[in-house]
Amino acid sequence: DTAEVLKEKVMVVVSQVAEIVHQITADYCGGANKNIGDAFLLVWKFENQFIKEVTNKQGKIELKLKKINRVRQICDLALICFIRILIEINKSFKLAVYRQHKELNARMKNYKTRLGFGLHLGQSIEGAIGSMFKIDASYLSTNVNMANNLEENTKTFKKELIMSGDFYDYLSDDAKRYLRLLDIFKTKNGEITRLYSIDLDLENIPIEKQKDSMFKEDNIEKKMEILQQKRKMAKILYDDIVLRHKSDIWNDFINDEDDFKLVREKFPENFADIYNNGMEYFRNGNWAEAKNCLVSAQELLGEADPACKRNLEYMEKSNFTSPPNWK
Repeated sequence: DTAEVLKEKVMVVVSQVAEIVHQITADYCGGANKNIGDAFLLVWKFENQFIKEVTNKQGKIELKLKKINRVRQICDLALICFIRILIEINKSFKLAVYRQHKELNARMKNYKTRLGFGLHLGQSIEGAIGSMFKIDASYLSTNVNMANNLEENTKTFKKELIMSGDFYDYLSDDAKRYLRLLDIFKTKNGEITRLYSIDLDLENIPIEKQKDSMFKEDNIEKKMEILQQKRKMAKILYDDIVLRHKSDIWNDFINDEDDFKLVREKFPENFADIYNNGMEYFRNGNWAEAKNCLVSAQELLGEADPACKRNLEYMEKSNFTSPPNWK
C-alpha cells in the first residue's frame, strides 16, 4: 500500500532530520526539549547571573536579561546553530535520497526536505507535566507560542529563518549587520512587533559525499560515543563564553565556515544595508524614499525578492504616500 509506505518513509525522514537538529543544537550549547510530530522545540537557558529585576510601568517586577557581551554571544550561538542546521539539512546525503523518491514526488513535485525556524527570546515556566502514567519535561508560556507562530510564518514570508525583535535586540552588532527587517506591525494587545531574517541561498549547497558527512555513522554505540565527545566540546565552548568570554563567536563562524560563504555568495555586500535603509524610511512614513531604496535593493540583487515585493505592494496601495495617521 503506497500510503503505508509513505507513512514509514515520513517517520524515517523525521528521525534523520532530528539527528541533525539535535546534534548541532548540542554543539552550540542548546537543548532539544520535545518533538511535536515533525516540529522541534529547542531551548537556550540563561543562568541567574545574566538576569536582573526591573519594575515595569504598571509597577510590577519583571525579569530582564542584561545586555552584556556574554548574553549576546549565547544569542549568536543560537542563530549560528540554526544556520548550521539549515546547511546540513540541504547537504545531507541521507536526505538527498528522497529527492528522487517516486511516491514522494508524485505527492509533492520536486520534493526536498525543508525546515523553517522561529527564534524568540523571553521567559517561560520549566517543569514536569503529566501523571504517574506519563511525564514530560516541558516549557510553558506565551513566548513558546510566539516561537511557534514565527516558525509558521516562514511560509508566509518565504524565509527559512524568522527572528522576533526581542531576539534581534540581544544579538551582537556584527550579527545584526547580516539581518533584514521583514515586517513591523501592531499586535491585538497593542504591542509593536518586528520580524527579522537572514538571507541564505541554500540551493547553492552541494550534496555531501557519505565519507565527508558528520552523520554517516549508523552504529548506535559509536553514535553515543560521538555524542559524548560533542557534549564535552559544547561544555568547553560554553565555559569559554560564560567564564572567559573571549571568543568572537559570530566572526569566527563567518570567517571559518566555507558553507556559510557559499549560501551568502549571491547576496551583494551592501544589499541588506540598502534594503534596511528603505525599511527605515518606510517606518518613518517617507514612502517615496522607501520605494527608491527597495527598488534599488532588488535591482542590486538581480532578481525578485519576496520581502521587497511584499512591502512595495503594500505602499503601492496608497500610491507610495503614507496615511496621515501613520505611526
